[in-house]
Amino acid sequence: MKRFDYHTHNHISFDAKATLQEHCEAALQKGLDEFALTNHYELDMVESGKEKGPDLALEEIELQEMRERYAGRVTILRGIEIGQPDYDSVAAKKLIDAREYDIVLGSLHNGLHGLDFYYMNPDEYTNAQLCNLWEAYLVLLAKIARTADIDVLTHILYPVRYVPLERSACFSMDLSRFEPIFKALIERGIALELNTAAIRKGVMTVPDPGLKILKFYRALGGEYLSIGSDAHFARDLAANFDDAVELAKAAGFTHLTTFRKRQKIMEALK
Repeated sequence: MKRFDYHTHNHISFDAKATLQEHCEAALQKGLDEFALTNHYELDMVESGKEKGPDLALEEIELQEMRERYAGRVTILRGIEIGQPDYDSVAAKKLIDAREYDIVLGSLHNGLHGLDFYYMNPDEYTNAQLCNLWEAYLVLLAKIARTADIDVLTHILYPVRYVPLERSACFSMDLSRFEPIFKALIERGIALELNTAAIRKGVMTVPDPGLKILKFYRALGGEYLSIGSDAHFARDLAANFDDAVELAKAAGFTHLTTFRKRQKIMEALK
């Protein structure tokens, strides 16, 4: 079975330092067939002028150089992770059309409170406020699933990473809350990501979104699954890939979804 990682970041992302060559060397050491470089592009922040945005021209130069250097040894897919991709459909289309992407990830990092959940201090919120943030987050996630031009919806339990375990009850995992999200993904043929970063961060013992929610997605008719480590360091490339495979099998999946030029390719689980 092909081994891959479709969610990685290097120094082009504001929150990562790794070079693409370091990723390539890690991929070889870990026996990966391919990985996608999916640097952050926070659409709302860039379009509102709050952030400059990543240097995609420099990324392209490095991508071509590493593709030539590692040809025949590891495949590097051209990808992007668009944060808040529903913010401006015209701007999103212009961004995506500017390059020939293999895979486009869609993420929700910034909630209605205007901040990335990463920067949120839970102590500044009451339990009721946290509950409201979570409900608003799920509504926005469903909107992205319905409207955004993406191939994969990533780390759907993202806010859970940044709330202490003793307050996690504020985030309801009632399956009915995920139904609008999953139905939209299924209708539009968008893959759900198994994101392994939650294991490294110590908030889950299995990849996000866990077995119960993944089984629910499958029961609704979910077919497409991607795996991403969300690596910001080369050492984390393909971290817990085998855990993601076992989770997929446990939930009743027989295939994983791989990509070329935004076209889905089904890879049999073994």
